[in-house]
Amino acid sequence: MQGQSNEQSSELDKEWMKLIESARNIGMTIEEIREFLAKGKE
Repeated sequence: MQGQSNEQSSELDKEWMKLIESARNIGMTIEEIREFLAKGKE
């Protein structure tokens, strides 16, 4: 996140936390979330 201000980083972190919380609310485990994110990098 080079070049981003702390405020932008903080906002991005909040968005990620909302996404992770939503995934947990539908029953995904932390490991399933990690696997899903890793597939996106391929």
